[in-house]
Amino acid sequence: MRISPPRIRLLVKEGLLRPAYPGRGHLSKHLTLYGKDINTFLTQLSHDECHQYAESTDLISVWRIGKQWLRGDENFLHLITALTRGELKAAGRDPNQFGIRALLLHRLEFRAWFDHLHAEQELMSIPDAARLLHIDDCTIYHFVQAGLLALDEHRLYRFGKHIPGLRRATLVDLQRQYLWGEGLAQATGIDRLHAAANLIHQGAKPVAGPWIHKHCCYVFRKEDILNATAGPRLKTSVSGTTAEAPPTA
Repeated sequence: MRISPPRIRLLVKEGLLRPAYPGRGHLSKHLTLYGKDINTFLTQLSHDECHQYAESTDLISVWRIGKQWLRGDENFLHLITALTRGELKAAGRDPNQFGIRALLLHRLEFRAWFDHLHAEQELMSIPDAARLLHIDDCTIYHFVQAGLLALDEHRLYRFGKHIPGLRRATLVDLQRQYLWGEGLAQATGIDRLHAAANLIHQGAKPVAGPWIHKHCCYVFRKEDILNATAGPRLKTSVSGTTAEAPPTA
């Protein structure tokens, strides 16, 4: 099949590949497969397309797609599922490769599918993510290094090169759970330069920072701010911005 053992186990786990002994599960120490089931699976992917072609400007191999375009188990499953369902169709096989990696796809057809997948995943570039959060690109990377944001294994293709991406859902979660910069100032009623120091003095511990880029920046959990200040509760809007809740009578 020309894929790694963990990927074979993943196909078995997802029900895309039949093991010889289904009752043992995909985590059994010795996973056994029948040759006929492997051949059936490969036929489902290629839909019996056996023409031999070399990779070209019009055709791209599954091997190259996995190396340059789609990374990680989730994206591997997206690709295999699309081939099985016929959403992507194999145009032939590369005579220099074997198994799954030998399958060739039409580049234009793959790009159209790839762009549609991006739209479904709401994958954003670093500059687009920075604009959404009203911060600069460097601060995005600080969030990544602090473990508060994870770059997606699925990479964007922009301006003729592959670049890292972030899912919109992870950015929304970040806004929902944390405060920093101007949002911190608005929530505490203290100016931006002194808000973090005031919170630290009251016992709130920042989860990240300080980052020094144009200005010093700390990041706090919203619940930690509430516990430290025991003041007006934060109200989070659908957009992820923060403001003080109106006082109760």
